[in-house]
Amino acid sequence: MHKPRSLSELIRGGEPRLQHLSSRAKTAIALKENVRAALSETLANHVTAAALRQQELTVWVDSAVFCARLRFEIPRLRDALARATGTPIDRIRVKVQPGSG
Repeated sequence: MHKPRSLSELIRGGEPRLQHLSSRAKTAIALKENVRAALSETLANHVTAAALRQQELTVWVDSAVFCARLRFEIPRLRDALARATGTPIDRIRVKVQPGSG
């Protein structure tokens, strides 16, 4: 019988699917941090996730109130993220993701 390996060992060990998953998770975290950095602290604290597919950014926040407030920041956010990521952003969608705080 062999000793079970930890998840970090499996990821480092070369399992391609796990390495791909790890890479995507790191990219998502970095994008969320870029979104937060482009916003005021008040709004940034309510961003729960972000995803960029092609040139469409989706940002999730924890309440409808901050969803509405973030929509007013879309033009500034688009410009800041385009500079930070080097990717032009054609559309930004804001969605509510309750219960994730």
